[in-house]
Amino acid sequence: MSALRDLAKLEIRTFGSFEEVEALEQFELNAPLSPANYKRLYGDYHTLEKVRCCVQKENGKLCEEPHNHGWLAERIDGKLTLVGGDCAVKKFGADRRLATDLSHYLNEKNRKARIVSLAEAIAAKDTRLDALRKIHADVKVLESRVRSFTGQLGTLTIRRIQDMIRTQTFEVVVVATRRRTETDSKGSSNPSAGNRRERQFRMNILTFREVRARLKAVMDDVCTNHSPTIITRQSGDAVVMLSLADFNSIEETLCLLGSPKNAKRLLESMEQLKIGNARKRELTQREEQKGKQQGTS
Repeated sequence: MSALRDLAKLEIRTFGSFEEVEALEQFELNAPLSPANYKRLYGDYHTLEKVRCCVQKENGKLCEEPHNHGWLAERIDGKLTLVGGDCAVKKFGADRRLATDLSHYLNEKNRKARIVSLAEAIAAKDTRLDALRKIHADVKVLESRVRSFTGQLGTLTIRRIQDMIRTQTFEVVVVATRRRTETDSKGSSNPSAGNRRERQFRMNILTFREVRARLKAVMDDVCTNHSPTIITRQSGDAVVMLSLADFNSIEETLCLLGSPKNAKRLLESMEQLKIGNARKRELTQREEQKGKQQGTS
């Protein structure tokens, strides 16, 4: 208990410049310090400029090693002098009083720093709790948005996105399969799978907000306008060429994803790309063919 009382009485004094040390009335420049005249530890210093240690060596000369941090020691005669960094332990001989005082001083300094930090945390408790409540509310809103977003995706897609996040792999493989249904002269349908084309790119220039804002509309367009195309033997080639032209437009857009410099061009391209025009052109093509047939008849 007496040791704890002694520590509680220990005063912590930290000096940030040599001018502060010089201003002390008891301080004397180049005052030798030895085990014979050491009384107690007075404080510590941390300065930008280097100051010289005043520990007296066995030959009577001063250590004079330069230090940016160290200790201020009080001698028996009341004068204060400088002890540099580790010189307090390495060059003070067999006398352990200074080393013991250093240990007690540092422990008390750290204890008081923790008390100050704890007091500041307690004083800011209400402010921090309010901030945490706001963050919690924001997280709940974000959680709801994510749940709404992922609810529109399939299980395999969500699993793939989670794998990409976990492995930090952002390559996306886009697979396009062209399907068509041929109708013979008897009116029977014969569905078949056409060309299968793949393309891989990195989705690295669009923010999540931009992707989320556009993803639903793009998915709706794909579902609406890329349903299996019904063609006939007579007009099949023309309709197929139109579908491939649309796919090439999509490929051109995907190429832009690989270059951050083309971000603006990419966004403009996404606005200008009208996938649904393929079906309009298909209907226009059929009407033109009917008009030609009526004209020849």
